Amino acid sequence: MTCTFSYSKPPHAGPPGVGSKHSPVDKQKNGLKRPDVQSLYHQLETTAPRDSAASATPPLVSSEGIWLPPANLVEPTKTRTQVLIIGAGIAGLAAARTLINSDYDVRVLEARDRIGGRIWSSNALGVPVDVGAAWGTGTREHPVLGAAKQHGQSNDLPSIVYDQDGRRLTDAELQSLADLRQDFLAYVKQCQQRPGDSSFLDAEADFADIRKLTALQRSGLRYVNRTFIEHEWAGSLEESSLAEYDQAFHGLRDGHSGGRDQERLLAELAKDIPIQKQCEVSRIDYTKTDVDVWTTTGIFSAPYVLITMPLGVLKSEKVLFRPALPQSKRTAIAGLRMGVFNKVFVRFDRVFWDTDCDRIGLLSNSVWDWPEIIPLQDRVGEPVLMAFSAGRTALCNEAMASEDVVDSLMSSLRKMYGSEIPNPISHTVSRWHADPHSLGSYSFVPTGSVNTLRAALAAPVAGRLFFAGEATSQPFPSTVHGAYLSGVRAAFEIRSRKIAPQTSMIS
Repeated sequence: MTCTFSYSKPPHAGPPGVGSKHSPVDKQKNGLKRPDVQSLYHQLETTAPRDSAASATPPLVSSEGIWLPPANLVEPTKTRTQVLIIGAGIAGLAAARTLINSDYDVRVLEARDRIGGRIWSSNALGVPVDVGAAWGTGTREHPVLGAAKQHGQSNDLPSIVYDQDGRRLTDAELQSLADLRQDFLAYVKQCQQRPGDSSFLDAEADFADIRKLTALQRSGLRYVNRTFIEHEWAGSLEESSLAEYDQAFHGLRDGHSGGRDQERLLAELAKDIPIQKQCEVSRIDYTKTDVDVWTTTGIFSAPYVLITMPLGVLKSEKVLFRPALPQSKRTAIAGLRMGVFNKVFVRFDRVFWDTDCDRIGLLSNSVWDWPEIIPLQDRVGEPVLMAFSAGRTALCNEAMASEDVVDSLMSSLRKMYGSEIPNPISHTVSRWHADPHSLGSYSFVPTGSVNTLRAALAAPVAGRLFFAGEATSQPFPSTVHGAYLSGVRAAFEIRSRKIAPQTSMIS
């Protein structure tokens, strides 16, 4: 007898029972309202920066009590400019472009040998694929998707989902799956009315018990949460904050921007900007009027420094701040989490999968199965599939050889399309957690923390250090447009210091 997936919405989605087994921790809701992206530029012009007081806490030092510069750093001349920007990702480039358009003297320091940061289009498969950021998320009017032509299909198109036995779900079953998702999200909203916090994994277990879900329905719920929560947040279900869900407005994936479009966007932003590549920062000293930035290629100095390093790098303490950052800043860095969201691209000699969909799903309770696979043949012009892993599953995959990761993906594909499908002819596997210049993919709010910490992370320090990047964006974290707007915001903060443009010089 064939087992089909079905779910009927209860007449009333009641709140969690009094006897819930999860004990919440009191916290304050942030009460954000959805902002109009187009009005943010005007708000940035009129918003005064809030400086954090410089901390008197002694700086971090080595075990010997001293800080040593990199071995290859000789005593150089000090290169002075008006504004130093650390990081040539989209936040740093957006800030640099905004300041240069206002005749400010700017220099960008980038640790990598390329621009773009976590935006990276690779040609390893013979066609450009977005190994890093690719999805346009949130409102359709945000500035990045306005600058880059959207390719592919929208989130409104139906997905195709298979069960563990390789049976394709019917339209009625897909509707039941959609109803289950909506009912669970309504339950999440009700849980958010209570004081305290818990994880999505806790909420999933409570919801399944309260609704008395069958084993197949529980598989459907896990599919929903892995694709809709883990793949959005880049944090595992057991780590992600239930209370802070949807308190930031990155929203659903609205479209897909192709690799060539992102390359053109970055090139346009970076045009005529002085960028020093392969220049890794090790120390930022803001004890004097000018800020000294120690790097592998020399010491740079400026009255103002904008820091756009990813949260993962800030958390690693690879960069020494002298004096130490204020306690509010360190609390924000410690309280937010760097998620892991990786991609696997496999190219074949022919298309064997469904072509009438934008996504292919697999219902499974196994963390080794791949629940979300994206056909790319219409976008890149070749038989290419892209699959996602996030959170702890992504970390486990990073510990595996690329060939083993691809074998795992092929196992999921064979469950759906049979054992006779061809093997891939090439593949590309991302490893953002292992990347020393990012140490993760993008930020998320863990259980027990709050999204408002992003405001503290964004706050200037001592009137000389400024911060930007997706992790500093309270309304649009974890997104390209959030990073972009944070760079524009930081540029306006620097402009508000009323510094006259000047020519760079060597001192």
